[in-house]
Amino acid sequence: MRPVAPNTSSPYLADRLWLLLGGTTEQVRRTGERRYRYERFEHPLRTNRRRHHVPGKLLSLINQLLKTPAANDIRWLGYLAGENECVGQARRIPLKAALSEIPMTFEQDLIAGLDAGFCNWAQSKGALTVARNGGFEFAIRAHLLPYLEKATNYLAFTEAEGQRFDISLCPHDTLVKQAVLVELKANFLCQSPTTILGERNTAIQKLRKPVSTSKDIIGRYYLHLVVELAYETHKGPTELLKAHNKLVGARSYKRFKPLEEMAQIRKYALRQLKGKPASYAISCPKGWQVRATLHCWLAHLSKPPGNPQYLQLPGYAGKQAQV
Repeated sequence: MRPVAPNTSSPYLADRLWLLLGGTTEQVRRTGERRYRYERFEHPLRTNRRRHHVPGKLLSLINQLLKTPAANDIRWLGYLAGENECVGQARRIPLKAALSEIPMTFEQDLIAGLDAGFCNWAQSKGALTVARNGGFEFAIRAHLLPYLEKATNYLAFTEAEGQRFDISLCPHDTLVKQAVLVELKANFLCQSPTTILGERNTAIQKLRKPVSTSKDIIGRYYLHLVVELAYETHKGPTELLKAHNKLVGARSYKRFKPLEEMAQIRKYALRQLKGKPASYAISCPKGWQVRATLHCWLAHLSKPPGNPQYLQLPGYAGKQAQV
């Protein structure tokens, strides 16, 4: 199949290029008018969508943004040809690859959204009650969603098109067929490193599997949460702490342990786990006299599959006690 230039016969391609370059589109109802807006241009470009072609003015604006000799340069046409590269051309980035790349600032926005959500949750009343119980990841996930939407300007879902992932992020514009997947796992630090690594490997394998969806998966992220529960021995366990440890059982990984013992467990566990986690101090009522910490790992899975690239969240070493 020979490449076809994105000229008057490819309005859909022109729209995708415009959105990829940071522009927005607006459809005027019942008139056929379509407006193309870009922050660098004072006035929107108005076109007649009913004519089913790409106006020369739109191509000219795209050319300015691309900074290439022409918007129908052959380097962009691998998408139309269904090929990775065009025959007889130097090695260039094809359109399909360009449209499948995650926006440059998205990772920063994702980190900002996660950090804001973790800080707010960790310092909220009742956070300790959630953290000392199994299944705490569901409560934290629900808490994170609005922060991720605000920071990334994407819509957050826990399921999309029948595909079950912990978090799916999709652009507001339905013309942009893209999605970012986040798989979340949770453990307690007192669990064995083998168990924690097993959860991590399960999440990574799930993210690497092909996804049956109409959207291009432009980003795959793995988020691992590990809770540490400890108390200071010189203060001694309080009645609430004694009751908790007795009810969960002597062998439970949900027990609070002395701070010194937990420090050794943490040192050994972190040596086995790759990447440096960010730590968020969880607010604890004074009646408990305990310390609780949420350790977080965030990793980006590259394509083709390679080793996860660990990203650093800021963390929060705030107050440990709250009335």
